[in-house]
Parts: sequence; C-alpha cells; structure tokens
Amino acid sequence: MRIGFFLLHNYSMIALVNALEPLRLANYLSGKTLYQWALIDAAPGGTTASNGLAFQPTPQHAETECDAVFVCGGIDVAASVTREVVQRIRKTVSRGVAIGALCTGTYALAKAGVADGYLDAHSTKLQGLTISGGYDMGDGRIAEKGWFA
Repeated sequence: MRIGFFLLHNYSMIALVNALEPLRLANYLSGKTLYQWALIDAAPGGTTASNGLAFQPTPQHAETECDAVFVCGGIDVAASVTREVVQRIRKTVSRGVAIGALCTGTYALAKAGVADGYLDAHSTKLQGLTISGGYDMGDGRIAEKGWFA
C-alpha cells in the first residue's frame, strides 16, 4: 500500500512522524515492504513544518500514485489552504484515492467540501467552517481528531 502525506505549510511534525513510524516499523518487523509512503508538498518550492524542519518531498503531484492520502495540517492552517490545495484535494478524491487528515488537516478537507456529512463529534468553528474530528468514515475517508485554538 502506498500512502501519501500531503504537507501543508507549518504542518505538525509530531502528527506526521506518529503516522509514518508505525508504517516503517511494520515493514521492519515483517521483513517485507508492506507500506510505501510519499511526502507531498502542498506548495511548489517546499514546505516547512511548524518546528522549522523540512523533508525532501517526493516529486510534485505524487498523490495520484497513492492508495491513500492524509492531509497533514498544523499552525495557521487557514492560510495554508489555498485554491490550489483545495483543487488538488478534490482531484485526489475524484480519482478514488482514500483521503484522510492529520492534525488540522481536517480544516482542508472541510474547505474542499470532501468531508461534508462525514465528520462528527467534537465540532469546532474556524473562519465560518464547522470542523469535527472522527475516525473511519466508512467509505475510504479517514480523519484524526483535529483541534483548533
């Protein structure tokens, strides 16, 4: 299974690493490549985590080659969700790729309109959008609980 991590500007490193390390460990313990992953920049030219660190991304638009993509948000998520980001999320979903979110990436899913009717419990409002956290949404969409201050 190939999993993409779509990194928004100021993404949460802890959310990314906590999602990535179990995949790496599963590969290591099984002695097989059960999972592959791609780090996907939301913006051309690279994306930096909220802690100032950056990874070398996989080539642009690698989300089209993934079985699942998690949008990884972080600090100031609203500023990171541009028209291009919304279009890329919608295009990914339209191709049948399972979509999910880490940290405040739920905001991007809501802004793109791909979480309508799926996110529930623990609602929060951010710039006029109601964001809710959930887990498996039953049709290939997955979200981690996201919290906004």
